[in-house]
Amino acid sequence: MIVLGSLDRTNDKVIDTKWIGYDVSLVYDPVKGRLKPYRAVYPYSSNVLRGTEPMIFETKFGNFPVLSCFEIAHHKFVNDYFHQGKQIDFVIAIANNQVFQGTNGYYRLESHARRIAGEINRYLLYVTNTGPTTILNHQGQTAARVPNDQQGYLLYDVEKKSGNSVYSQLQEILPFLLTGGVFLYVFKKAKK
Repeated sequence: MIVLGSLDRTNDKVIDTKWIGYDVSLVYDPVKGRLKPYRAVYPYSSNVLRGTEPMIFETKFGNFPVLSCFEIAHHKFVNDYFHQGKQIDFVIAIANNQVFQGTNGYYRLESHARRIAGEINRYLLYVTNTGPTTILNHQGQTAARVPNDQQGYLLYDVEKKSGNSVYSQLQEILPFLLTGGVFLYVFKKAKK
């Protein structure tokens, strides 16, 4: 199984010195060949077009979405994958970190990836073009990592998980209940 991040040009003309295309994830299955490409719904730049639909890749190794770097920052978008009626065994996130060179953007995206892994209770395979490859367990902790400034790869047996996490099931209800509970508590205290 090979998973790649790429860019898909939609035209050969440069418009106002901007490139127009899609942020694409490609999956090559050893039996089926190249699967239908996924075009990121949340691209990283205004000169990259927005895809239209989330996608779950179904393979003999497991079912998984491939998220772009900006998609892991949208926790509701990621959680909505778990309400499509298909089993998700793990998640792959691909980031083009050279875009954030010289900023703290890389660390912010990895923090989002850690949070997402814990929220969805799934292993998250985080792959970058300029930083380490990291496998986060279902609690958002580093299970394996290629050290910084070293070339390499990881062989790791990812534990498949099933069912939805409590957070994924409740999504927006949990913050609403917490806010409502705090409001009622403050209201009752203020009445006294």
